[in-house]
Amino acid sequence: MPGNGEFTKEVMQGLSKCGVNLKLLAAQKKSIGVAVSGGADSVSLLVSLCSICKDYSIPLKVITVNHYIRSDKETCGDVKFVKSLCGSLCDRGFKLTLKIHELKKGAALELAQSQKCGVEAAARELRYAAFEGFINEEKLEYLCLAHNKNDQMETLLMRFLQGAGGNSKNGIPCVRQKYIRPLLWTERSKIEAYLKENKIEWCTDSSNTDTAYLRNRIRAKLIPLLNDQFEGWDKAVLSGSEKSEMDADCLQTLAQNFFEKHARCGKEIKLDAPEFYSLHRALKMRVLLLAFNALGVSSRVPFVFLRDICDYADNYNGGESQKTFAELSVICKKKEVLIKKACQVQKEIVFSVIIEESGMYELPFCRVEVPQALDFPVLLRSWQMDDSIQTADGGTKKVNDVLSDWHVEESLKKYIPVVQALKEREQRILCILGSCMGYSDWIVKMECEK
Repeated sequence: MPGNGEFTKEVMQGLSKCGVNLKLLAAQKKSIGVAVSGGADSVSLLVSLCSICKDYSIPLKVITVNHYIRSDKETCGDVKFVKSLCGSLCDRGFKLTLKIHELKKGAALELAQSQKCGVEAAARELRYAAFEGFINEEKLEYLCLAHNKNDQMETLLMRFLQGAGGNSKNGIPCVRQKYIRPLLWTERSKIEAYLKENKIEWCTDSSNTDTAYLRNRIRAKLIPLLNDQFEGWDKAVLSGSEKSEMDADCLQTLAQNFFEKHARCGKEIKLDAPEFYSLHRALKMRVLLLAFNALGVSSRVPFVFLRDICDYADNYNGGESQKTFAELSVICKKKEVLIKKACQVQKEIVFSVIIEESGMYELPFCRVEVPQALDFPVLLRSWQMDDSIQTADGGTKKVNDVLSDWHVEESLKKYIPVVQALKEREQRILCILGSCMGYSDWIVKMECEK
């Protein structure tokens, strides 16, 4: 079993970057926890932490979670592997304890249906609930998670491609409350090399190769292209993220100060209009998001909705304007800006309009760009449950399944328009215009294109 080699030293440096003082932990007789799935990242973290904790006489507590969202053979096999690995480490003289947290079968699916979110998102919520319980039960000072440098790069690229802004584009934090990520500066190639060199096995999640997920497409297709064609791109992205994070922290502090000074909070939020209108639009957007959070709005608010409010506020010249999205209503007046939750949430969104040419078009809740490569006229409309669209291999896929693959929240799906052919006998769906809500676009390649 490996001792304090170069990889373990790198993990120790990661712990230090996360603010962990090993000598102090040992003196205070505090414990460190680690979440282990059985994958290469978490296995390498577990093994290296065993050596570190042994040297400092720090108790190591391990948790693994069985989500039951894959086949029983695979998910139970991962748990069995982690249990066997921990037993092997104990036999070799490393002191650790293992907790196996088993979710009820179907729990993730039930939560996904009740909260109208994806199964992966529901599983993550249940997993972190288990982590919180584990932290409290074991009185842990830290719980180590195994996200690595490659995960960070994939996250930054994914959020950029999804049009993320503000703090959301700064990637995975190395520290969040008691959660720390000491591998965040370590490349996946180093992790696998370390395990192979020491003849340590790991499990592979079959879903990691499913390119229906954006992260997997980025990993399998985009990153190899960037590595081949754009040397040093990763350092540039990380550097840009660090600069962006500093700017975002400054803007968020300014927005928070403004909100605390000028917002009157209750069942609805009232802002001093002249003061709000005078803000830079970057601050306007952050103040609006603070107001939405104060009202208890947890669902994602599209950038285009914020942009439309700011466009009006930037050029305010009197009168009154109301902008509405889902349960939110923002009313801009001369003396105040009123932000409130609508009394009646509109459950069904139905719209259709014939489009004669490409360009930017205004819908009741956003602006949408209709692409040029279409045989006009076309019909821009809300999608229906039986709508399907052509895939790259010539097959078809349900529009609802496409939106689920994009991880579109259920509450936002109804706002994403499709474009339907009018000149064709079949009147196919030609586009899914998710970009109007900050997602992707799906555009069927026309036969006339060369």
